Order: sequence, then C-alpha cells, then structure tokens
Amino acid sequence: MTIFPGSAAGHIGAIRNAMIMLYAGVKDVRILNGGFQARKDADY
Repeated sequence: MTIFPGSAAGHIGAIRNAMIMLYAGVKDVRILNGGFQARKDADY
C-alpha cells in the first residue's frame, strides 16, 4: 500500500462529512474502512 502526504486528511474529511450528514438527518451513514487508496489497491 502506498502512503502519500496528506492521506489522513481524506479520513478526517470523510468523518466530518458523515457528521454533517448525520446532523442534517440522514439515517444511514457509513464510512468505508481503508480510504480511497485501499479501494484503488483492491482494484475497485
């Protein structure tokens, strides 16, 4: 797995977005484990 500078910023952004969505009333909010780089590494 390749780690690039600022990779944690994406995780923080995902969590922040989930919290905003929950605050807005969305009932089913999920955060994918591993982030974008893990999805690329798994060829999704």
